[in-house]
Amino acid sequence: MQIWCDGGVGRICVTNDNGEVFIEHVEGTCNENEYRAMILALTKAQKGDLIFADSQLVVNQLTKGWKVKKAHLYPLFCEASKLLKEKECTIEWTSRDFNRAGFILE
Repeated sequence: MQIWCDGGVGRICVTNDNGEVFIEHVEGTCNENEYRAMILALTKAQKGDLIFADSQLVVNQLTKGWKVKKAHLYPLFCEASKLLKEKECTIEWTSRDFNRAGFILE
């Protein structure tokens, strides 16, 4: 299955190619909420699903070894990393123009 996630000010969204939509109201910075959206996507994912996100920071920290320099992001990174390992999903960056979850948040 393909899953798209996005986080913004006050809300996160996850949607999939089955048409399911999950929206949560959250507080935090945009980067914190991008991580929260990824965590929600990983929670909803099945083993081997493909997850798209438009946050280069989140995608590259989880897949390319970028360092987590902000202490407030580290617990979210650890939670997402654990779920990613458990679910064996693939995460890919997509531009904002192709992020279905982003369209829902607009």
